[in-house]
Amino acid sequence: MTDTPETDHIENNLGNAALSSFCRKLERERDEAREALKTSAWILDWQAGPYPDTMRVVLATDGENMYVATYTKDDGWQDAHTCEDIDYYITYWTEMPALPQV
Repeated sequence: MTDTPETDHIENNLGNAALSSFCRKLERERDEAREALKTSAWILDWQAGPYPDTMRVVLATDGENMYVATYTKDDGWQDAHTCEDIDYYITYWTEMPALPQV
């Protein structure tokens, strides 16, 4: 077994060795990217539950768009840059991530 089990499976079951080298390269690159993401400073803890209980700037999404937003019980969700209401149903929000130290 190699470090590319998905490509091994395709090669063994379909007998398509012509694409194996390319597929192995892509599988390794994908696995490296996944590993890098696990250690990234940009991992976000998305919340589906209760909205922020104090006003602060957060990232919010309606599942299609991302907003830098604020939320208060009185005003609801607002765009943090323009203070205009966000008219879409916000499905998830997360605290703004700390900038990575370089």
